[in-house]
Amino acid sequence: MNDGFVLIKRWFSLVAIVALLGLGVTFGAHAQTSELSAVVMVVGDGVTLLRAGAINPLPLTVGSVAPFGAGDQLFTGVNGRALIAFPDLNAVYLLPDSRYQLTAFTALDDGRFRLEAVLDGIAVQTFSADTADWDYRLVTPGLTVIRPSEHFAVWALPGRFETVISAVGVALVVNEASPDGVEVEAETGWMPMYSESPISLEAPYHAVELFALAINCQGTVSTGGTDGLRLRRGAALDYPIVGTLDDGQAVYLVGITQNGLWYRIPYLTGFGWLYSELVAADCADLPVSPNLVGEANETVAGASEAEITLLTPFYGTPSDNSLFYR
Repeated sequence: MNDGFVLIKRWFSLVAIVALLGLGVTFGAHAQTSELSAVVMVVGDGVTLLRAGAINPLPLTVGSVAPFGAGDQLFTGVNGRALIAFPDLNAVYLLPDSRYQLTAFTALDDGRFRLEAVLDGIAVQTFSADTADWDYRLVTPGLTVIRPSEHFAVWALPGRFETVISAVGVALVVNEASPDGVEVEAETGWMPMYSESPISLEAPYHAVELFALAINCQGTVSTGGTDGLRLRRGAALDYPIVGTLDDGQAVYLVGITQNGLWYRIPYLTGFGWLYSELVAADCADLPVSPNLVGEANETVAGASEAEITLLTPFYGTPSDNSLFYR
């Protein structure tokens, strides 16, 4: 077991012990009834918990630990992050601006667990036990994961991304067009809006890379040998510069403004914009964005070592992804 997963194991153990001793949570294989509760630990500011049947959400501070049962909903704000721990070191890591509702968590007579939930936003999930031990269903607006892999991420962002990516193991995903299921193998991802089948990825395995490969339109920076072409956070000269591309550098194009003056390209695990007059390309039917559009790329602030271990397959490390890690 590598150092990162040792950290995660200690993290989960701390969560479970605090919850069991302080909150009386029914957790794991020693449950007295079939209805179980998971355990939530807050690791980023701005998390709220809405109990089943309640009207007003409860704000949770960083370091808070709370039981999480069927019908409960967890919301993360702009900076909010939370870990939802289940038996055998299995967990959901909820990223900012997300909602996770636990709809069922029970122990079955055959010794397995049933876990059903709804996700809006972004979550990373890890399973250290045999995934066959779980009767699993994660529902998003556009797809449903019916068999988890050992380590996978889901982007449930209607109108932007509906994506499942597996880092380790094989996930099984269904939607209306594929009711029999699509297997998402390790180091591949599936974005049904843009691809009929999963696409192979290079680490870090992120929805932005998958989006670019699915659209599959390449261009070349053509500045005539100048110092380089500036990549900006939005489609205008007054947006901040996030990087510089060299003359002759190949780029994937994933969007264009209505006036045709700016191209959207993937950059690390987000997006940036290039002045189109300095990019040689011949792409049809690129997604069109409003003029002067800006990006709100995914970020986390002050991620711990255990968080980084969970995130690295999909977001890289702080040393190679300054756009995401703050």
